[in-house]
Amino acid sequence: MPIVKPPISPDVASLIGACAEKVENRSLLLGKFAIHKSWPAANGQGRRMDDGPRWSFIRVAENGEEILRREAEFQERRSRGQNASPENRQEARENAQAINQLLSCKCRTLSPPVEEMRKAHVDHLIDLVKKSSMGHRIVFGRLESRLAINLSDSLIQNAGICLDRFFGVPYIPGSAVKGVCRHIALGELRSGGMSLADFQDIFGTADTDFSERGELASFRNGHDGDAVIGDKKGCVDFLAAYPRSEAKLVVDLTNVHYPAYYKSGNIGDLSEEKPLPNPFPVVEAGAEFAFCVAINSMGGRLESDSRRNSLLDATAGLLRRAISESGLGAKTGAGYGWFADETDAIAKRREEEVAKRAEDLKRAAEEVARNERIRQDMEECGFLLKQLEDKETLDAADRAAAAAIEKKLGDLPQDRVVPLRDRLNVQKKRLPAESLADKLAALHPNELVSKYIAGFATLRTEDEQMAVVEFLKTEDGRKIWNAVHTDKKLVKRCNGGADIHAFLKKKGLPKIPQ
Repeated sequence: MPIVKPPISPDVASLIGACAEKVENRSLLLGKFAIHKSWPAANGQGRRMDDGPRWSFIRVAENGEEILRREAEFQERRSRGQNASPENRQEARENAQAINQLLSCKCRTLSPPVEEMRKAHVDHLIDLVKKSSMGHRIVFGRLESRLAINLSDSLIQNAGICLDRFFGVPYIPGSAVKGVCRHIALGELRSGGMSLADFQDIFGTADTDFSERGELASFRNGHDGDAVIGDKKGCVDFLAAYPRSEAKLVVDLTNVHYPAYYKSGNIGDLSEEKPLPNPFPVVEAGAEFAFCVAINSMGGRLESDSRRNSLLDATAGLLRRAISESGLGAKTGAGYGWFADETDAIAKRREEEVAKRAEDLKRAAEEVARNERIRQDMEECGFLLKQLEDKETLDAADRAAAAAIEKKLGDLPQDRVVPLRDRLNVQKKRLPAESLADKLAALHPNELVSKYIAGFATLRTEDEQMAVVEFLKTEDGRKIWNAVHTDKKLVKRCNGGADIHAFLKKKGLPKIPQ
């Protein structure tokens, strides 16, 4: 029985596991099934588990399995400690069991098909931004260091991270992108590198910004004529930044070397170093993010396209500086959250990947359509064969049906029609012997003229000659016989059918009507 059992109903537990170990979405797992310090045990009694929150996010990280295994081994050693009290040994034993339950987590990485789907989803978002009627700019950045984003906003204290609800991958909220760009812009504004009007049209302002303690207090009395002192909505939307490449979620550590000193403030406590590692989730370096900005509905107040483009260019410039000079997320002063601006290289590679994906989808669709046509043709052949198989006896008229089936089978992949061809061969053996008249009807007109009309005198038997005469009396035969008498080339080639006329006269037979 599980040591740690989330309070979920039995039917839900049957789907996701007693400890939610079958959940494959990291966002859902951390948002709904994180283990808190105080957690109900399987026996219904309270069970305090101080490290539960820490284990919750470790189990969804790519390097989490290794960390949890080491933690489980440590707890098992504690449970066998000679100097530990029975209560501590029992606690360590239960901790080890709880960790082993969490090791079966299934959501540390996305499967290749889901990862490809997620990437296509991001590219689709970028394409939608490009269709913005009033303009857009897209900046691509490659993460040069680890990224800690949204640490404080989580059910787990100081161990939060922004995860997409659909795919459970890390992303950067648009508010964070806008905040760091606004910080850069404030510096530009104060140094005279940006006008207040541009600042307001990009970011917007509120009355409190111009209050005595507001960030724009110095602009209350002196500003350019187009600015408004007070509320004004910005014209640029900052969208959430999503990773185009794989964004690995890993566990990082900060070590508190003097926890006693930080609590007491006594200098004497500095002499006792007792490092206290604090893990937190981060995005591994190397991930490539797409930062998108677009003119929103307030852009209608801008007087021209050139003005909108000017604002977008200024915003893109701020964005480039923000990701490469200021960094994003927490702990930027310690080197986290720094990006390299690789817009041109990544954009070019993205276009190639999108084109390849479109070509792959086109080929896949063509293959699906081809397989569907093959399936339909095989189904039709099977239906026609069933009609032949249901007949007690086959006659000459069924020969055409068998020939049609054989022709259709010849156009299909041979490895897939072996059973149908075997059935056809059985039916062909049931057909009556083919007469010369049947052969003549199946011949190409050129072959028929050369061998049986121009070469009539060379036929070996009178039966063959009579079969040719009878065929020429049919509707198809009369067309050929008429051509033999009217087409100059055929008249010369067949001598006007003189051999056949002579045969009819010799036998006392009537002429063949034209």
